[in-house]
Amino acid sequence: MKAIVYTKYGSPDVLELKKIEKPAPKDNEILIRVYATTVTVGDVRMRSSTFPFLFWLPARIIFGFRKPKRTILGMEIAGEIEAIGKNVKRFKKGDQVFGTTTGLSSGSYAEYICMPEKSLSTGMFGANVVVLKPTNMTYEEAAAIPIGGLTALHFLRKGDIQSGQKVLIYGASGSVGTFAVQLAKYFKAEVTGVCSTNNLELVKTLGADKVIDYVCEDFTKNGETYDIIFDTVGKSSFSDCKKSLKKNGLIFLTTPKLSYMVRSLWSSIKVIVGGASEKAEDLIFLKELIEAGKIKPVVDRRYPLEQITEAHRYVDKGHKKGNVVITVEHNNKTQQSTNVLPMKSLLVLFSYHHNNTEKIANIFAKVLDAQIKKPQQINPEELQKYDLIGFGSGIYDAKHHKVLLDFTDKLPQVINRKTFIFSTSAILGKRKVTKDHSLLREKLQSKGYTIVDEFACKGFNTNSFLKYFGGMNKGRPNAEDLKDAEKFASNLNL
Repeated sequence: MKAIVYTKYGSPDVLELKKIEKPAPKDNEILIRVYATTVTVGDVRMRSSTFPFLFWLPARIIFGFRKPKRTILGMEIAGEIEAIGKNVKRFKKGDQVFGTTTGLSSGSYAEYICMPEKSLSTGMFGANVVVLKPTNMTYEEAAAIPIGGLTALHFLRKGDIQSGQKVLIYGASGSVGTFAVQLAKYFKAEVTGVCSTNNLELVKTLGADKVIDYVCEDFTKNGETYDIIFDTVGKSSFSDCKKSLKKNGLIFLTTPKLSYMVRSLWSSIKVIVGGASEKAEDLIFLKELIEAGKIKPVVDRRYPLEQITEAHRYVDKGHKKGNVVITVEHNNKTQQSTNVLPMKSLLVLFSYHHNNTEKIANIFAKVLDAQIKKPQQINPEELQKYDLIGFGSGIYDAKHHKVLLDFTDKLPQVINRKTFIFSTSAILGKRKVTKDHSLLREKLQSKGYTIVDEFACKGFNTNSFLKYFGGMNKGRPNAEDLKDAEKFASNLNL
């Protein structure tokens, strides 16, 4: 089977795609065919061996001083049970499951993994838990739930969050932060989210009562006080938090800091640190909230397993929104082929150029079973009902491009709506238009749309939509180009 293996600490380049032996389940284990996993901050820390100061020594003892003991990373998983051991009672073959692999000797960056039916531990450095996945989630979405969701739930429960309390969440657009906002609102708290300018609208859609752009405003200087400050990214200081907390207030730290722990000894402020416990009942609780429509995972980007190094480089930058998902193909089929959820698709055509965009759109519509509409036929709010939206932007002058940008300005804020851009303009390679297309992509991403075309097609490079549909044959696609379009649409990694 395919797996991502690393035998030394370092940059994302230490991750290698290899063929290894497929595991067989023991009597108490289940064999899971992996369809999706993620790149978490924990994966990055283990790969690079950059642990918080307090945990550096114990972490190196557990995970390996000179080289990693656990050579396959991956802490979250979603997939289907292919086989079970003779003593397994809770699951059966064919069950769709999700969970964590943090306490196992091997992670989820592989086509298959064996997991014990019951959790082995709930210790500081990981456990493992697996339950049936939410019925209304894809594998990709399910894989993005466990670590962020369980961590946020752990701290909020440990702090005994109460209805009406004022909670500030620093890093509200990250994996833990996006769940913390939603769970705090579920517990009827008044929530303020702190994030960057680009993520303000996202955090609002998650339910935050107020949002603060840390680039423009220092929350410690606005005169507001809170019952709880939840720092999900380790960027605050004890002094600043103390000024913004009510008497007997709480500070939650996902990244422990010695200064906080020491200074809290002489203060009425209580600091709660440490890793989250991973329990089946907690993951089931999150599953039930998701099925009831109370909370949702946020997916920033998706990469195939073969592009794991690019995914790690992106997470290394420290600016991901929610979660970065890794998809795993089996027998040349993506995980979506096993998903029974219906998908509604729409193609929005902004202009035609020698009828090329129309030709490509007709192919996409056939393959994706999608409707085709022009922007003047659409109320932007109706886009909420579609799972996949393709923007056909055969743009060749400023007037047409203004129509497209004006339309995207009116788009509703969404979570995890998938979209792609296809274009046949003969001058797409010109700097001005290429820059404008980048602006379009930024607009879509800022409103919660997930761009899937950059790494969507097997065998296509990251500029696939430009290479195959931009400026070919002086803007007039021939039969081979149209065949490429059909291949692209058929392999969209949805």
